[in-house]
Amino acid sequence: MLIFLQLCAKRTDKTISQRLHDNVKPRLGALAVIIPFMIIAAGTVHMSTQMGGMFVGLAILTIVGILDDKYELSGKVQLLFQLIAAVIVVITGSTITGISVAGLDLDFVASSTAINFGSLVYYMNLPADIITVIWILLIVNALNWVCGIDALGEGMAIIAALVMSILSVRFGALDLAFIPFVLAFGILGFILYNYPPSKIIGGTVGHGYGFIIAVLSIMISSVATAGNGPKLTTSIIILSIPILDMIWVLINRMKENKTINIFKLLSISGRVHLHHRLMVAGLTTKQTLYVETSAMAIIAVVAFYFGDFNNALTTGLIVIALILILFTFISIRNRAVSRTKIVKRSKEPEDPPAIVDTGPSPEERYAY
Repeated sequence: MLIFLQLCAKRTDKTISQRLHDNVKPRLGALAVIIPFMIIAAGTVHMSTQMGGMFVGLAILTIVGILDDKYELSGKVQLLFQLIAAVIVVITGSTITGISVAGLDLDFVASSTAINFGSLVYYMNLPADIITVIWILLIVNALNWVCGIDALGEGMAIIAALVMSILSVRFGALDLAFIPFVLAFGILGFILYNYPPSKIIGGTVGHGYGFIIAVLSIMISSVATAGNGPKLTTSIIILSIPILDMIWVLINRMKENKTINIFKLLSISGRVHLHHRLMVAGLTTKQTLYVETSAMAIIAVVAFYFGDFNNALTTGLIVIALILILFTFISIRNRAVSRTKIVKRSKEPEDPPAIVDTGPSPEERYAY
């Protein structure tokens, strides 16, 4: 514990506006999930080239996560190593070659070229490989962004992993079903210490959750597709809340900062995520956790029910519409709360009591 506290003290976290904790929170908690996961999964499943690529990428993100939790790496550096991990996954054979929507199969392989890396032959499929890299980066960061309150990112990762495990069994990908199952129960053991008010947080090492889920979704989809099983559309619907939350935040930042520079947009901090908006609307941390995880659980049930995706387009549009309605309602509610606060301030005495400077606030002293 002392080591964790020292790691926290050495950070110079710049995202003060996003912090929701008012005391020291040890980081690196996700190591208690990732390390056992790698040991159990690697010792149980057949280590194919694709599986090896996932473990190498996960090891890279874990090391970078440890360094970030200690020294606070820049967003560009983190994104660079996320990109390297995603490229390794693609080179070792995990690629989104297409997607099926409402019975319509979209092929993402316009050209294919064989490239030799010693004994390894990499078939470069374009634009499929680029889409795959974008998908992995999207899920890693989307799940990371919902980790603004205790146990939220972990809860969503558990739901996504369990549904993927069940779908794998349902459609015959039994060799892959065990991996998301191990991840889900590993996080479940950690969440007992991360439940609000948390004793420890996952830290940047928790990027591994999204990475594992993103890569497994590709593997499970590619295996199950041959038997008319779940396509990648399943994962898109299951993860629709963190994905749409990320898009919502990016659009808001574009409007507020008048820029489309992706690096700048990713580095901007603020309280505009769905969990921030729910708390501004009056919900407590625990209530926000229950609302978002319950919503994702309902969406996961829908995704499981429509696992064959004969009605995928309709299902996806309904889910997206409901989430957008929720976001809009919360925004309207937040504006009403803000107006009420402004009115109350205007009625306060013109000469408020003098404020004594007692030094940095807890949020300014302690990193989230």
